[in-house]
Amino acid sequence: MSRQLFNLNADLKQLRDEGYCVQVHGGYLVMKHVPYVNAEGQICYGAFASSLNLAGDKTKPPGDHTIVFVGELPYKADGQPIKTHSSITAKVAEGLVASLKFSRKPPGGYRDYYHQMTVYAGIFSGPAQAIDPEANPRVFREADEDEDNVFNYADTATSRAGTTAVAEKLRQERIAIIGLGGTGSYVLDFVSKSPVTEIRTYDADAMETHNAFR
Repeated sequence: MSRQLFNLNADLKQLRDEGYCVQVHGGYLVMKHVPYVNAEGQICYGAFASSLNLAGDKTKPPGDHTIVFVGELPYKADGQPIKTHSSITAKVAEGLVASLKFSRKPPGGYRDYYHQMTVYAGIFSGPAQAIDPEANPRVFREADEDEDNVFNYADTATSRAGTTAVAEKLRQERIAIIGLGGTGSYVLDFVSKSPVTEIRTYDADAMETHNAFR
């Protein structure tokens, strides 16, 4: 799914073509291997993520100008912390838990995800490059593909609602629904929107056109 989205959207493809290590994961667009400077003046590497705004398999302009950051608090070249941030705890993906949220909104907002991700990459990596010009987020290293996904397209509702950690608890579950009449069909409809590994359905009725719509 991730590779297909990058091939179909010019803003996502341009990020990879220019060497940024980006991937789609759990409804987020994630950029990894981003250099930044910590409180001790050391160059570290973190990641940040923006919630994807999609219409089918096409990106729309980012619906939110904020991003979440995985790493320590980044600092500017003058030794002051990069501002307009708040502390959070948000699971972006397995092994990626964001502890900071940054808000930078340019006049008119972000045109697309290339615009948004490169602006934030510059904010974080600029002080690191002042120390070491080789500290560059354009590493020309392709990110790992998404983990196995049960959905046919990205679940952007979960990332937007901030419930990724809750959804992850269901990922390994297998669910059986016995009876697909009035109650069972509603249960199936709701469960099908969760990332469970498998849903098994059982019903003694014959499958006919009229009951397919229940």
